[in-house]
Formats: sequence, structure tokens, C-alpha cells
Amino acid sequence: DVYKIHILSCCLPQMRERGYGRIVLISSILAESPVVSTGIYAGCKGFLDSIAKTVALENAGKGVTCNTIQLGYFDGGLTYRIPEKILDHIVGSIPMKRIGTIDELNDLIQTLISVEYITGTSIKMNGGLDF
Repeated sequence: DVYKIHILSCCLPQMRERGYGRIVLISSILAESPVVSTGIYAGCKGFLDSIAKTVALENAGKGVTCNTIQLGYFDGGLTYRIPEKILDHIVGSIPMKRIGTIDELNDLIQTLISVEYITGTSIKMNGGLDF
């Protein structure tokens, strides 16, 4: 997450100068609803959400938007580290009864890139899972 902030500081001046930019940061539903043993991870994701809101506020009049997507369980990333028996239990608790796909995430990112009036928000993408 520190690298994301560094990239922001490098790209923002150019986006402001052009009068256009779209920033989409990937966060986690744990940012708002941490669970046991996720303190540092959840805190870092909450930090991303806060940075996105600040960047959005400071740059909305300059044609730059900034949002976060708070992911639930997806076909990729840390989900691969979860033992199959535990993952089956997690999937059973998700109202949609499945994990998200990378294609679905890509669709949401494309929407955030194309719609100028969405900025400073965190969108939960979790199949209805709410801790």
C-alpha cells in the first residue's frame, strides 16, 4: 500500500496538469469490518480509503477522480492461501454463494474510469457479504 501512495505522488501532478485523471485503489471490506488477526492489514486498507477521499476532495475541480473498491473474497490474491475447507465455509456465508471474478472487478473499474461524477467513494464488492 505504501507503493500505491508513492505512485499517487508521482502521477497526480501530471493528471492535474492535463486536467484529467482516474485513480482506482483496491482496498478490502476489512477496512470497515476487521476480523481477528487482521489489524495491520485492515488498518492499511482503511488508510487507502481515507487517502482516496482526500485525493478526491483536493482534485475534483481539476478533472481527477479517486475511488476505492473494497473487495470481499475474489478468485485471486490472498484467497488462494485459505485452506479449501475454510474457503468452502466462507463461500457458504456469502449471500451469492460464490467468490467474485476478476472480470467482474474489471467491469467495475471500467465504470469508475468512465463516470466522472463518482469520486471520493468506497464501493463494496463482496457478493452481499457483510461482517
